Amino acid sequence: SPPPPQTHVSRRETCPAAGRRSAPIATSNILTSPPVIESPLFDQVREQIYSEAASLVSENESHPYYLLELLQAAQLLNTDYLRQTGLNSLKHVINNYLNPDQVNPQE
Repeated sequence: SPPPPQTHVSRRETCPAAGRRSAPIATSNILTSPPVIESPLFDQVREQIYSEAASLVSENESHPYYLLELLQAAQLLNTDYLRQTGLNSLKHVINNYLNPDQVNPQE
């Protein structure tokens, strides 16, 4: 059977750590089961996606509101154009505000 539909509620969130209000962000209820994605391309990178997501969460456990706001904002990038624009913006910040050692740490 198909996954249950998501419900979106627009609301203003207050970030206690920063003491400021963020822009309205659509939030969704937690799904009881993730949607099944049948895509050969997704299957090829599935392990890497889960690994990178786990690393992001682990590295930012002390910044939960950052993670929430980041993930909520990413959900709003629902077209190829918006996704590409968002990635380009992140790359701009990385290239202009981090030194090369932070971008490509030696392992």
